[in-house]
Amino acid sequence: LGLSATSTTAVTTSATPDTDNTGGMGAEFGIGASVALLVASNETVAAVKGNALDVSTQTGDVGNQTLAATADHDATTTAEAGGTGSGGGVAIGGAVAISVIDNTTTTDLGDSGTVQSSGNVQATTTHSGDSSTTADGTTLGGSTAIGAAIALAFVDNQGHSTLRRDAQAGGTVALSALVDGASSSTAKASTAGADTSEAMDADSQRDEQTGFANDRSGGGLDASTSSTDTDSASSGGSGVSVGAALSVNVSDSVAEATVGTASTATSLTAGGLILHSTNNMDASAEADGSAAGGASGTAVGVGVAINVADMDNSAGVLEMATVSITGNGGIVASAGMKATDDSV
Repeated sequence: LGLSATSTTAVTTSATPDTDNTGGMGAEFGIGASVALLVASNETVAAVKGNALDVSTQTGDVGNQTLAATADHDATTTAEAGGTGSGGGVAIGGAVAISVIDNTTTTDLGDSGTVQSSGNVQATTTHSGDSSTTADGTTLGGSTAIGAAIALAFVDNQGHSTLRRDAQAGGTVALSALVDGASSSTAKASTAGADTSEAMDADSQRDEQTGFANDRSGGGLDASTSSTDTDSASSGGSGVSVGAALSVNVSDSVAEATVGTASTATSLTAGGLILHSTNNMDASAEADGSAAGGASGTAVGVGVAINVADMDNSAGVLEMATVSITGNGGIVASAGMKATDDSV
């Protein structure tokens, strides 16, 4: 008996501004804001479902059983922003890139009944996931140059090879989960203020932006309150540049090759048992909030990067399972790094 499943995906999501300033209001205000959103769920499964091949319903010898699930997933999410107001007016550039990705690859020999084989049983899961999320909020020009970038990545890569039912094999049972997962988020905000001969003072810049936001929100913002409650940002009429970048990467990579479950008693009788898991994980978050002022301007740069990575690499017999070895193969369990020849 042989079952195999293969999945390969390459997804690109991008958002870019109207660099020709043809967007009506955008031509006056120089709006180059972009939002790119990717939501992806990829599942690859090679499985004997439920109690299929139960010994009570088998009419012949199954012989050797081979299951293979292979997946390779690449995802790129990019948001670029840039705009210049007509006649050196207000330039707003913002970029938001968000990736929500769930990749799972599984080989499973069923979850009920008893499966019987006179030969070897082999289940191999090979999984690779690579994603990058980039927000480039670079904005240049205009009397107000505001560049903000937000990159958010939530990425899950998992590979499982499991035996969750009673089983009898004359040969060796081998379960393998070979996984690598990579996720990166990058946010870059870069702004340049105008020369003082061309620039409004910072208070006027703030007020104009508040007024614009108020118009677009249908009057939901109180521009006068905002101006009153905020300390003066003026600095002798100098141009003001503000750069803000936020990069968040939350990712996990899981590789599991296991016999049994944590809640149901199962038994395996075989000539030998091999459990092998490998896992490689790369996770990064970068934020660049650099800003450059005009000839006599003020530059403010803020960058925040948060990287949360969780890796699980396990090969073993779970507590509710019992294993009886009838041959000379013994039990071999290993968990390590994914080798080059294990890659998809």
